[in-house]
Amino acid sequence: MTASLKYEFPINAVLTVVLGRHLTDFWNFSELVEFITGDNGILLDDVMTMGAHVKPVILEQHPQLKDVQFPSGISKMKTKERRQFVQDWCVQQAAIFGKTLSITPMKAPTKPCPENIARRATSNAHHLSTC
Repeated sequence: MTASLKYEFPINAVLTVVLGRHLTDFWNFSELVEFITGDNGILLDDVMTMGAHVKPVILEQHPQLKDVQFPSGISKMKTKERRQFVQDWCVQQAAIFGKTLSITPMKAPTKPCPENIARRATSNAHHLSTC
C-alpha cells in the first residue's frame, strides 16, 4: 500500500473510530479499520481495539474531528428514541463534515498485535476479509 491510496468512507464509520461509539453498521467500521491497517484478517473481537489504534491516523488526516463530542444523556432515553437521536445526530455531522471522508492507509505496513496472532492460532473464530 502506498500513501497515495485513498478511499472514501461514510462519516458514521469514521466517527465510530474517533468516538469509540457504535454509530454505523459493523461492516463499514471493520472495513475502515482493515483499510487503514492493511490487515484483512482482524478478528471480530479485535476490531474495536484496533479502532482505538487507528484513531490517531484519522485525526492526523482530519484534525477537524478532534473536538467532536457525542452528546451525553443518551443512556436515559428509550431504545426507539435513542436510535432516532443517534440517526439525527449523524445526519447533523454529515452536514458539517460531509457524508464521506477520504482516508489514506498507514504509511508503513503494520504487524498484527501479538495477542491477535496467538488468538488466531488457537481460535476457530471467524475473521473478517475484504477479499
